[in-house]
Amino acid sequence: MLNLIKNEIIKLNSRKKYLICIIIFALLCGIFSFAYSKIQKLATPDAQISLYTKEKTQLENQKNSTSDTTKQQQLEQAIDQLNSQIQQLKLNKKATSGNWKTNLKNSIDSLRDEKNSATDMSADSAKETYNKQIILLQYLVNHNIKPQNNGDFSAFNFLTSLFKLIGPLFIPIVLAILSADIVSGEYTPPTMKMLLTRPAKRGKILLSKFISIVASSIIIIIVIELLFYLIMGIIYGFDNPMYPVVVGTKYTSGIANLTQDGSSLIPVLGSSYIIATWKFVVEMFLFQIIYIVTCCSFFILLSTVLRSSSLSMTLSILLTIVINILSSISYLAKISPFFFTTYGSISTTLDSSLPLSTNVKFSTPLFAVIFMIIFSAVCYAISYFTFEKKDMNM
Repeated sequence: MLNLIKNEIIKLNSRKKYLICIIIFALLCGIFSFAYSKIQKLATPDAQISLYTKEKTQLENQKNSTSDTTKQQQLEQAIDQLNSQIQQLKLNKKATSGNWKTNLKNSIDSLRDEKNSATDMSADSAKETYNKQIILLQYLVNHNIKPQNNGDFSAFNFLTSLFKLIGPLFIPIVLAILSADIVSGEYTPPTMKMLLTRPAKRGKILLSKFISIVASSIIIIIVIELLFYLIMGIIYGFDNPMYPVVVGTKYTSGIANLTQDGSSLIPVLGSSYIIATWKFVVEMFLFQIIYIVTCCSFFILLSTVLRSSSLSMTLSILLTIVINILSSISYLAKISPFFFTTYGSISTTLDSSLPLSTNVKFSTPLFAVIFMIIFSAVCYAISYFTFEKKDMNM
């Protein structure tokens, strides 16, 4: 069995498309890293203050160069709004650089007052929404952790954003290119007959192909992601590994929402809890491994059923795109938990915010893991049965 796996990995690594997939995925992560760093620089308080100041200067010049009274009044209102935004940014900057513990305690007291007056009429006004902010700030106070400023670079936020971008669509496409012809590609040229003349059983041959493609995919994706995570962390600094992340929020059905076809969800009071950033990062990578296995199982199924390698690859990519399109349609949101690509947005799944986008309260991390395991098992079982019964005559 080990020799079969080794042979499959050697064959896979010798293909040009293996190197192409590595280059494509690395370029995708590199482009996102560059764009993310640029966006973060523009999001800092100093950058925003500078931008608003330039806009204010331009409006003042326009005001001074026009004699139209109505236009002058409109420009004056716009200038006042910019002054208000600049002042607020300066106050926020001062607050985070001053006695931040006192500021956090004041914010906690204010949030508790808002929580006590909350109505639980919607997710935004629910008591648990305020409670999540309270436990986050209280954790920072109790553990003497300074809060992050809005716009500050965060290696953790970079990683979660990267997962959100590449998970639902780009990772399945890369895996489709890599694995969709791992079985069908053996039919032309007919190397499958040569494999079957060896003493190894068909089940072992299929399993060796599955293990090799899963292992290779995990190495490509996770190693490249970790590399860019480390690069961005080294350049801009890593987060405090104990910085809190709010997870575990459960939901219950709320009042009917007349503006949408369905009912809103209300977070259950007391269901949220805190975990450290380092633990959340570990969970994201472990969850991604399950997601990669799920994708590979689906593409192995297509590769086993179809004889044409070009057809299996094309159909794999098209189905990935179609599934992503279907899951983005609001009317189909309630069935999106049954699309495996939904769980490509890993951070959204693990921080329990997925139910709000799907409007399905059972779309929890536990459900996601169970669904992907069952889905993978079913896909592989069908592949195994098809491969065992398939006529190898060419």
